[in-house]
Amino acid sequence: MRFLIILLLCSFSLWGADATLEVTKNVGALPRLAIEDGSAASSETGLRFHKMLSADMNVVSLFNVDDRYAVQSFDHPMPSAIHKDSAYILRYRLVADGSGGYRTDVKLLQNNLELFNKIYYLKQSEMLVFLAHSIAYDINAKMGGGPLEWMKRKVLFVRLSGPRRSDIVAADYTLSYQKVVLSGGMYGFAKWANHEQTDFYYTSLSDFHPTIYKVNLATGNKSAVISSDGMAVCSDVSEDGNRLLLTLAPSGQPDIYLYDIRTKNKTRLTDYSGIDVSGQFMGEDRIAFVSNRMGSPNIFSK
Repeated sequence: MRFLIILLLCSFSLWGADATLEVTKNVGALPRLAIEDGSAASSETGLRFHKMLSADMNVVSLFNVDDRYAVQSFDHPMPSAIHKDSAYILRYRLVADGSGGYRTDVKLLQNNLELFNKIYYLKQSEMLVFLAHSIAYDINAKMGGGPLEWMKRKVLFVRLSGPRRSDIVAADYTLSYQKVVLSGGMYGFAKWANHEQTDFYYTSLSDFHPTIYKVNLATGNKSAVISSDGMAVCSDVSEDGNRLLLTLAPSGQPDIYLYDIRTKNKTRLTDYSGIDVSGQFMGEDRIAFVSNRMGSPNIFSK
């Protein structure tokens, strides 16, 4: 069992590699971008948002970001004095809507020429970091940068909250925003159920048998999907959300199974005397998974 836990940790580290950001840039070769607060009055929120947006624009990696905070009238044609040497000016204006949200005007300037202009509406101020993510995503798209869809999406993780207690948390990629979406039991292996991120799967370890549940975020309603002796983990969901790759151990030996949500049928995909875990879809007809069949954890496909 100890070896199985180590193998699972290794496999999830391998599959989590796509969430690791390695930003490499030649700073001297990139044009300088300054970010300015064009709100009616300087505020703690404006300063905090400046830091969020600066961090995101650094991740975009198309600019040498000047992260010095400065205030300049939103419609002023010139940059602030400290940013006079910047090739690009990204300016925002936060306006509280009186209901806990913000209207945000954003423009990107190059040599006083407006390249981008958009109005954003945020209903909940605690989601401010996602506003920064959306702006950075749009600027990246405008400038022809690579795909950054992940920047706007939420991540799920499980954290211990006490003896035999854990929380499932939804967060942004920087973990600046965190919201507990499930608490009160012993949970593990949370996974989004669809691209829209309206539902998620998790494994309950509080039941007599490890059981995979599906939860709707809006209503909190949950339904049991499948149970198994030993372990039950949802490691991947198909693009259409109708098929799951599960690691189950009904006889004490973990293998990869394909589970159809509509028919509730499961098909065993691996049958090895060792350990097969962490199945991932590779298109329609192939999967990849982690196995110790060569004596140590390695990635295989079939």
